[in-house]
Amino acid sequence: MSDEFRNVHTLSYNNLSAYVIGMCLGLYIYDAQRNDKQFPKSKILSLLAWMVIPATFLLFGICGMYSFGSNERAPFLFRIIFAAAHRPILAILYAFLVLGLVFKFSKLGSIIACWSVWRLPSRLSYMVYIIHINIIQYLLGTRTQLDHVSFINIATNFVGVICVSFLTALPLYLLVEAPFRNFVKTLVFGNHIYPAKDSKKE
Repeated sequence: MSDEFRNVHTLSYNNLSAYVIGMCLGLYIYDAQRNDKQFPKSKILSLLAWMVIPATFLLFGICGMYSFGSNERAPFLFRIIFAAAHRPILAILYAFLVLGLVFKFSKLGSIIACWSVWRLPSRLSYMVYIIHINIIQYLLGTRTQLDHVSFINIATNFVGVICVSFLTALPLYLLVEAPFRNFVKTLVFGNHIYPAKDSKKE
């Protein structure tokens, strides 16, 4: 693992801003749902929610090429600002997307997000997060020659890593994460079964 990869992606303090933004969002959503808060139906909010993903590619693609591209490099100060700000900006963008899906800024987006097909990937997401870096490092370590940088090649590697990560995460979830989670629940809460409470106000 190179020093650049370790300093930018591995060290925990690089992700603290995203953790804080995610926790604040979770607390806000929890409190808003308890108080039955509703956002006004707005085409602007719907459009902004749909624009998060293309804006991510556009913003960081242009800024990354300008900051670290092979042509004339950006000023050192700009590169420092970009390296420090891109994680919080990305976290804010996707926090807004999650907020829009929860409070249904876009009707179509909320319908897609509520599909039951996402249930299994969501259960496996933590294990995928843990093991996907190991898979990438294994692939890089076993490579014996340089690779071609092209859209098709990068897309193939990307999809391949995702598929292998989910396939590997499934047995790990069944054999490790799920039993351990149930053990912790039993240890903390005991065998008490609490009746489901209706969250709707009378």
